[in-house]
Amino acid sequence: MKFASLSLLVLATLVAATAVAAQWSQGGGLLAEVLANSSSPPSEVVPPTLVPEGNWTLMAGVNSTYQATGVLYDEPLVPPIDVKFTVEALSGPSGQAELFLVTPNLSKFLTVLLEANPENGPYYGVWVNYDGSGVPYSSEGVEIYGSPTFDVAYTFNVSVGVNGEATVNLSRGGTNLASYTFYLGSGEFYLVLGQRTGLPYAQVGPEESLWSPICVDGQRVYLAANGAYPSVAPQQTTAEIVGTPSEPFQALNTSTAYVGTNLWNLAPNSRGEVSMYVNSSGLTTQVELCEAFQGANEGGVVGYPEVDYGELFYNQGGTWIHPGSPQENLTFPVRLSNFESGDYEATVGYVLSKSTAPYDFAFDIWISNSTPSEDWNGAEVMVWLSHTEIYMGTFVKSESIPTVINGSVQEVSWTLYTLPHGGSGFPLYIWAANLGSGPTLVQVNLSRMMRDAGLPFNPDDYEVVDVQLGSEIRVNTYHEIQWEWNLFQLTLSNATSSVQVIEGRGLVPVTPSGCGAGAGTSVLHVLKSFVRGIKQDVSTLWNGIKQDVSTLWNGIKQDVSTLWNRIRTL
Repeated sequence: MKFASLSLLVLATLVAATAVAAQWSQGGGLLAEVLANSSSPPSEVVPPTLVPEGNWTLMAGVNSTYQATGVLYDEPLVPPIDVKFTVEALSGPSGQAELFLVTPNLSKFLTVLLEANPENGPYYGVWVNYDGSGVPYSSEGVEIYGSPTFDVAYTFNVSVGVNGEATVNLSRGGTNLASYTFYLGSGEFYLVLGQRTGLPYAQVGPEESLWSPICVDGQRVYLAANGAYPSVAPQQTTAEIVGTPSEPFQALNTSTAYVGTNLWNLAPNSRGEVSMYVNSSGLTTQVELCEAFQGANEGGVVGYPEVDYGELFYNQGGTWIHPGSPQENLTFPVRLSNFESGDYEATVGYVLSKSTAPYDFAFDIWISNSTPSEDWNGAEVMVWLSHTEIYMGTFVKSESIPTVINGSVQEVSWTLYTLPHGGSGFPLYIWAANLGSGPTLVQVNLSRMMRDAGLPFNPDDYEVVDVQLGSEIRVNTYHEIQWEWNLFQLTLSNATSSVQVIEGRGLVPVTPSGCGAGAGTSVLHVLKSFVRGIKQDVSTLWNGIKQDVSTLWNGIKQDVSTLWNRIRTL
């Protein structure tokens, strides 16, 4: 296997969003009333700290008993109301994340509280409270799920119908965990997102939670201080395409690639968009679909935003189109037998953010016996570099294949699956592994993947016509997808030639050796883990000191008592 003598690359600094959502307020009488009364006695309201992490937002600010923080969505909401969000509790003793839906005088309210610390005694769990529950506004209310955990993303869908009936749904990774329905009533409601600490059983410390973009009545809303998210469009964007339910196939050609939104199975009644930005740092793809419904093809996939190299064909409305891509050095189509023996490799540098829905990030390699026609047939071979838990088809075999990950050759266990057909109607072969979410630089041998897939063709009669890299995006339980991925390098090569399909500049902040984390771990997350470790060590040390002081003081009291008794006896 050849080694890529290429630097790790990084995306450029990101700037203000092209789409600005409604304003979030961090102060004001209503917000203060909502947060202060969330505990009894009332909480001290502190300003939130909001830190972008990809297209998600870290919320912090609470660090003591009887404190609360949060943000208020400026626009009032009237039923029907639909709010979807995904949140991950990172640290803290009790209320790491909470949603409030309230009328201005708090006479009607709905709260959803995530308490992910198992040491918090009877308060541990996911809770729903409302004005008809029979318990005060400051209470947790009804437990709908009893075992949440830190560092796990939970998706919530909170809805209120025109008849006043409210439902709270909870899921994780596409699996429904809980659903709770009750009567809330009508009126003008305000949305607050925040966190709080009362008087917990668990040790007091900073509350931290990570929030996805919020979908409010089908519109995405970034959880940011001014309603605008600072990391959507890269600096010095040279080209941009936006795919929508009404215009699903948007595309552009770079000097060496075809870039397309390819929302081939997104139903027209969906809401949202997929944006792709090209600049000197590479390619940024942002999926923002607050309502995503699949079209005629079953299986949950609604699209494959992609980069293509080769002789690409699309079937749009029964008509074959042939956009193709610019080609240099390496040219397609390639006889399948030559591809299998030609040492074709791909070097890929990428960063994947958290996703609110199932996905795969993968190569899709197309094999056919001719140009599209009535008797056109062939196969797809996919190589999944990263994926969530998804049905992949019929298991064929597992195989250990040397794979370069961040400069180190590793024996990776790849698993091969088959499906009778993919969205194209061709037989589908899937090689699946999880090589990391990034920053990650990997090198895979596509010739071996093709050769070992066991295609039922005479390799001299078929051709490899196109190599694609992208992400199959799928709907989640509540038909919502929020995801961002960044491609900062894609190089295709064989034994004699290579082509830089996507190329960026700069250094990815990868953990140096000896930092106590795996290669490819971002410095930000290492520092956060390091700081949390320090906090834990300090806490342990302080508890130890308190215990030692207590033991010493009890010993002194015992010695003084013994001495005094002896004096009295004398």
